[in-house]
Amino acid sequence: MRSKLIVFQAVVDGQTGYFILDTGIERLLLNMRYFRWAPSRRICAGVDGRCLPVEERLVDLEIGNWRLPNTQADITDLRALEVYTGLPIFGNAGGWLFKDCELVIDYTFRELTIYPHKKSPPHRNRHTEAEAALSFKYKGAMPGLEVQIGARTFRFGLDTGAGANVLDPRRRKDVRPYFIARKEQELATFGNSTATTIGGELHDLKVNGQSCRPMPTLLASLDGTNRQLIGPQLDGLLGYPFLSRYRVAIHFRKREIRLWSPETVREQYLAYQEKHKGNNR
Repeated sequence: MRSKLIVFQAVVDGQTGYFILDTGIERLLLNMRYFRWAPSRRICAGVDGRCLPVEERLVDLEIGNWRLPNTQADITDLRALEVYTGLPIFGNAGGWLFKDCELVIDYTFRELTIYPHKKSPPHRNRHTEAEAALSFKYKGAMPGLEVQIGARTFRFGLDTGAGANVLDPRRRKDVRPYFIARKEQELATFGNSTATTIGGELHDLKVNGQSCRPMPTLLASLDGTNRQLIGPQLDGLLGYPFLSRYRVAIHFRKREIRLWSPETVREQYLAYQEKHKGNNR
């Protein structure tokens, strides 16, 4: 995990590089700096509203021992993400790659674990019972959750590729008492440049009834995302500021998200260490 994004190593057609886990897109998105193929009519949309043309190709993808042959990939310009992370980013791994998996994201111990559904999920024995279980509806491959801000209800996407929470500017008037603007900030997205937007803090926010502490939030258009992805219109995105406050398990087939607090995760880890202390000698 780096620069508030979930970065891991994977292999595409024999090339090993860094990839960003990105439930905000559907497919595998590769960096044209390292991969080229055939032009297409497809476009990809970033959270700043810009749309970029993409190329397409079939590739073999390997993440650890997990192999996905003949995976459809889009190819576009990802230079801004390389600047943002300080890493050579080979691509972004979209949500549909994990449609037959459960992902467990743990910022406390900087772990990403992928459990294919066809295998027995060993984490059921490792983790305590979740403190919350939230159902979701898909927006493309992105989990969409009901969010309450004050007395109003909105729909936010759970976007692991977002280093910040995002609120569509058209919803700012609806949350005026609860969004406190602070300063302009840069937003990194697809392409070769960053965008400048207003950053602030969002208060009185609940996710499916779960109260959240005030969270940093940027104003950015979701027009491109809403046009490109099938599903209910999104008013915002929950990114790093939300994800980093929990251990998060995303079960794509069950359409369920489970949450554990960092305090619970640490207590469980210490109990596990104590239980197995004699085995480590």
